[in-house]
Amino acid sequence: MTHLRSVHFLCELRGVTLKCGQGDCVRCYSTFNSLAHHLRAHHSDPSLSASDDVDPGSECIGMGASGNEITDRVDAPPQSGLVMCNKTSATAAFVASLMSSTSVTQKTVQSVIEHTSALVTDIVMDIAGDVKNTLSRANILNNPECESLVSRLQQFSSPLDLLNTQHKRVQCFKSRYGMVEAKSVFLGNRYDQCLDPATGSMRQVIKRDTYQYVPILQLIALLLSDDSIFRESVKDRVSADGVMRDFCDGSLYKSLPLFVEDKYALQLCLYYDECEVVNPLGSRRGIHKIGFIYLSLRNIQPVFNSRLCNIHIVAAFNTLDRSKYGFDKILGPIVKDIKQLEQGVDLQLPDGRVVHKRGTVVQIVGDNLGINQLFGFVESFSAVHFCRLCMADKADCATI
Repeated sequence: MTHLRSVHFLCELRGVTLKCGQGDCVRCYSTFNSLAHHLRAHHSDPSLSASDDVDPGSECIGMGASGNEITDRVDAPPQSGLVMCNKTSATAAFVASLMSSTSVTQKTVQSVIEHTSALVTDIVMDIAGDVKNTLSRANILNNPECESLVSRLQQFSSPLDLLNTQHKRVQCFKSRYGMVEAKSVFLGNRYDQCLDPATGSMRQVIKRDTYQYVPILQLIALLLSDDSIFRESVKDRVSADGVMRDFCDGSLYKSLPLFVEDKYALQLCLYYDECEVVNPLGSRRGIHKIGFIYLSLRNIQPVFNSRLCNIHIVAAFNTLDRSKYGFDKILGPIVKDIKQLEQGVDLQLPDGRVVHKRGTVVQIVGDNLGINQLFGFVESFSAVHFCRLCMADKADCATI
């Protein structure tokens, strides 16, 4: 269990399935506790201690976010020198699973971390105190091995110190796991009203209009660093029996020069939608409305592509800025990265590998309003000709 959490960074999330993989056993579980109980009940080894969750020579298989098997053989229990590394990886996995929940705010994350840290500290210090008292009564407290044991216990008294602030969490995820951080892209300046605390009157100030952009090339490099996703990206998806199942089976795929030259080129899908973050019936509606552009890799099997963990935010912007500056300025960095990807780029993966990849956008998805905004069509569906696919008017639609 520790190996899956620390090395493969697997968390107990919706959509993540843990497969037994012992011999011909195909049982699957959604939590580490249920998998550990199954291993102890049906695949136990009397030579192991009761604290061992997995046979050191056994094979543990986890179904990753993309649904592909991640297989690894655990050859030996972790050494004492890896205690601190494993502790950091386990706490990072805990915090990452907490932050990935869409219903948990940053304030809640901070509160959970603070209370959890205090609880763990109290528990570990109580255990360390009991151990010291027991060793003292046995007159072996000054033994070097006993002192080392107490020291190792005390190391776990503050497991969340490296992640107890937002800044520390961002730095930890960037340095250890290659997290791609969004960057602010400047759009222009605007005048706004603010209260002058010195005079108590309102005055005009210049503010910068920006939006957040996650560099596509860095995001793709991070995705391909997952072995399961990388294996999916180099699989031939063309149907062998002639049945159309995916984009690879269509005539457009076969006619594009990029995919004729490189059948493993990346297929990008972009999705655009807007989200109202305040009361949609209140007086502030529209002012704080945010537009999102998402990206997903169509090289992954369609059954896994619809999962939220495989849909990634690329850009977030205020819809008022979209109306003011237009889509051309917002899509500029995205188009620039995609053009580079079409020509071919060397992607530096977080583990040090360099892979050469090509790819392009094969699909743009959105609702009626979003697609009409994106392509410059009329945004009012009460117009006479409201359909972007045909010239049917409202009178014709009433009789069809």
